[in-house]
Amino acid sequence: MLSYHYIRKLEYVLTDMAYDASTDTVYGVTGSGLLVSVNKWTGELTEIGNIGIDTNTLANDGKGTFYCFTCTEVQGSYRLDLYSFTLDESGNLTSPVLVGSPYTGYAKSSGISTMEYDPVNQILCLFARIPGYSYDYSYYYEIDPATGNSLLTDYYPPTPFTKSAVALIFPQWGEGGSAWTEPTDQVASVGFSRNEVEVLIGLTAQLHPEVLPWNLTDKNVIYSSADETIATVDDRGIVTGVGLGTTTIRATSVLDSTVYATCTVHVKQLSVTVNGILRDSDKLGTPKFYTWNMETGDPYVVGNTLKNPPMAVTRVPETDTFYLLDAEHGTMHLLDQDGKDLVEPADHYYQQNYWIWDLAYSPYFSTEDTPAVYGIRENAIVAPTNPMNPQFANISLGKYGVSFLAGIAAGGCEHITYKNYYGYDAETDSEVVYLIDDQCNVWRCNMFLEDGYRYNFVYSVIPSDMEINYPAGFSGRSSLVIGEDGALYFSAWVGSTNALYRLVYDESSETYLSTLLGDFGQDIWPAVILDATSNAPAAAVPPQGSTLYLQSEPEADGTLHAVQVEETESQLSPGIQTDRDQHTITVPIVATESTNGLFHVEYDPDALALVSVNPGSVLNRYDTSTAGKIRMGYADANEINGIIANLVFRYTPGDEAEETDLILSVVEDGATSAGTTEAVKITLPEDPFPERFEDVQKGDWFYDDVKFVYNQGLMVGVSETRFAPNATANRAMIATVLYRLAGTPTYTTENPYTDLKQGSYYYDAVLWCTENGIFEGYGNGKFGPMDAVTREQLAAVLYRYTEKYLDMDASSRVVLKDVYRDYEKISRWAEDGMSWASATGLMEGYPDGTVRPRNGEKRSEIAAMFHRYCVNILDV
Repeated sequence: MLSYHYIRKLEYVLTDMAYDASTDTVYGVTGSGLLVSVNKWTGELTEIGNIGIDTNTLANDGKGTFYCFTCTEVQGSYRLDLYSFTLDESGNLTSPVLVGSPYTGYAKSSGISTMEYDPVNQILCLFARIPGYSYDYSYYYEIDPATGNSLLTDYYPPTPFTKSAVALIFPQWGEGGSAWTEPTDQVASVGFSRNEVEVLIGLTAQLHPEVLPWNLTDKNVIYSSADETIATVDDRGIVTGVGLGTTTIRATSVLDSTVYATCTVHVKQLSVTVNGILRDSDKLGTPKFYTWNMETGDPYVVGNTLKNPPMAVTRVPETDTFYLLDAEHGTMHLLDQDGKDLVEPADHYYQQNYWIWDLAYSPYFSTEDTPAVYGIRENAIVAPTNPMNPQFANISLGKYGVSFLAGIAAGGCEHITYKNYYGYDAETDSEVVYLIDDQCNVWRCNMFLEDGYRYNFVYSVIPSDMEINYPAGFSGRSSLVIGEDGALYFSAWVGSTNALYRLVYDESSETYLSTLLGDFGQDIWPAVILDATSNAPAAAVPPQGSTLYLQSEPEADGTLHAVQVEETESQLSPGIQTDRDQHTITVPIVATESTNGLFHVEYDPDALALVSVNPGSVLNRYDTSTAGKIRMGYADANEINGIIANLVFRYTPGDEAEETDLILSVVEDGATSAGTTEAVKITLPEDPFPERFEDVQKGDWFYDDVKFVYNQGLMVGVSETRFAPNATANRAMIATVLYRLAGTPTYTTENPYTDLKQGSYYYDAVLWCTENGIFEGYGNGKFGPMDAVTREQLAAVLYRYTEKYLDMDASSRVVLKDVYRDYEKISRWAEDGMSWASATGLMEGYPDGTVRPRNGEKRSEIAAMFHRYCVNILDV
């Protein structure tokens, strides 16, 4: 029986590996051609250097000679070139030498291929991956390592494998076993697969220790928690969240107590409510609404009954309506929040015996007149169709090895580059669709309409750590939605009930991490999800402090004084208001028992910058020509106890809270002179950013960039606690950042776009950008606000903003072909912007020498570019 040992997660994704018997060393290569050595005991990687050619394959003849291949386009055909190289006495790479070209033809090899040296026959064996329109396969080659010639008799390779091969192994048999398997008691290290874990209160997470080397006689560890009031851990490494906060879990080797590792555990509260429909456990299986507030820790609450038992449901976004496929009658219903039909039910599903297992509303393919939903059925995606008048078209995933699909959700639009039917690069808008398959993998698909009539998609398959034993004869009864917190919520039918999971993508492990939130109880199924809404309250009222009052005190002979008055319910002003997000402080000044007067307000201009003097209810005039001083007079016989003005200051937050004085000096109040001076201390809050976003931490490469754009008011989070640095930025976001950078000016243009809705957060920004020729639509009446913004689009937009709107010099240029290997992929219309952005340091290439102009930009990358723009161009 084959046995294996998990060693560790590697720092790089290795696309091929080779073993050099002459040095007893394992080597690997990355997709960018980086050669590394691999410690066979611990999996530790050591960088050797870049091979210097575009390759991701590696073989070794066991005597120190390495082989790899590239695929080169030559006059419309593709040629495989075999190269060899060695390491010199110092362990450095020698330049690769072309050995020969075993194949030239129409098939282009790309993606992960694999090559190995056969020591018995002394030949190279290669599986070259050939991506197809809707499938991948591998051609097999046998190559003479001395000449590079193909040893196969056919001009074209033989019938390809129907799967994409990723590994080749040629075992060498011997006697006496291997030193590789000799046990040891010497512990090299203890680690965790993840150094940080998030656990929800009352729920658990599994830790996975990595104890090395892999051939230890005992790899067990002893767990302990630094603070059991926050989190506990049992002897299996299962952590339970107890109270809000952060603590550490230690895993210590049982063989050596001096070798241990720690994992930081953040215990948080899930402020989400899941809403849906279930069938009760009574004899009739009565369908009922349910609400499950995850924040309280209480069981779900069952609500009103409805007459239609659910097979699949999907909410219509931003409405109280939803579509429901009746599990008993096969009819599709559009229902309101009380479960009442809004239109005549459709029976197409029953008539065609077409039972859909889960539904997902498609905002992208829906129009004002015709809604569209996705569905899943067995191992196929049901392409977007009108749920009340469906035209069924299946996209099968069976050829990818999928037995069945369990859930589908749609959310967001992206602009993508893909290979069309003829193998050429093409661009299109697409809708992001998530699927969960029978192996608990998460499929992230970009669905689009090709050639105006055929649905197509590109995809990536991301593993999850869910372990679900689906019942035999699985036939749906599960559902998937995207929560308002950005997580996936999955109600999985497990036979006698539905189990509710929350899945969050973990970038470090490239895995969806799951949390089992609970189940619905014995014999309660199906339980489908309509939505998962945030419990976050509306934005809190800014902190309130004191108000500067001009007040007449009896014992002072009617002289007006500036005094600090404790707030009461009867006061006319809410007091000093601090906006920590915008870094502003608003100070109201009130005239108590007075109708006229003259006063000065002095402040420290190094601590406060005057933004504006906003009029109150009393007529006034003021002068701000002197830095740090405001002179103001007021007179209004009709207004007593009125607000004279609201002074708005901006401050720069520091690492700690600071205090500054605001001094008001009364000159006179009409007939009475005064020389009274009073000071009010104002607290300038510390910088809230370090704890603002849970997904932006010190040490992240983008930390300073996100902090800058946030503190400048250019970008905000996608929620109160998340910035989503790895989410793809869209065109609406870029327009909004530019609009804020310009100071949110006015515009006069009318809305020319059919996909720009008034009331959307980006409405004003898009129209302002359009009016100024900075960022315009596609020319077909659409702006595409949800489309992903590409690197070349961003460079062009910043170039136009600088040259056209700011009227600044934007003449700096570089020769693109001298800077980027893939310069020919830059669109003609974007060349000036890309050249300028590269010359000014705004646009930077990747380590492999490419710029990837049509790649979508992440929010973290957008933050970095605007940070550089403000510093390099605007000198902020």
